[in-house]
Amino acid sequence: MSDLSVVIVDESPFSVDRDKLVVANYAKEAVAATTYYMLVDLDGAPYPHDAAGARLVLAGAASQGFKSNIGAKWAVQIGVVMTIDGTEAKLAWLPIASLSLRDTSKFSGGQHLPLFPDYVDLAHAAGVFTKIASNLYESNITAVNTGITLEDALGNNVTPAEGDLLIRAELLSGAGTLDFKYAVQYWAE
Repeated sequence: MSDLSVVIVDESPFSVDRDKLVVANYAKEAVAATTYYMLVDLDGAPYPHDAAGARLVLAGAASQGFKSNIGAKWAVQIGVVMTIDGTEAKLAWLPIASLSLRDTSKFSGGQHLPLFPDYVDLAHAAGVFTKIASNLYESNITAVNTGITLEDALGNNVTPAEGDLLIRAELLSGAGTLDFKYAVQYWAE
């Protein structure tokens, strides 16, 4: 007779993570130049995540953009603040969740990136990701620092800090404006 082991599971690990999921939405119209926005303020209230979180875990993203000039090229990227001080910041860009409007034969574009039940752990230390191998860091960004505020998804102007998730709507070439929407599913822990 063989020895059978029985494992009893109280809760599915997928439902545990699913119950932590929250959403941040951001929309902006008539962006005329490269601008930074706060998508998730890690330590800010009243965001729906646990404000005691030390890092964000990204579980999905969706984006949509419309440019007023077909010949213009725009990129809408999300990035994590890796380090920051009173004069500059180092950001890490997440190309898997970025929106590119570089085709000069189209006015609009979008993407939907469902990651759940997989996810992207944005933990970092000493200015680099600890769970992601990457060289997509950009240093010396003077437009983001602790001496300025960024408009957030709740309509507030908040000071960026390490661990926050930002949006950069970047005019690469051409003229005209950009309307965009961005949403992320995430949790903080």
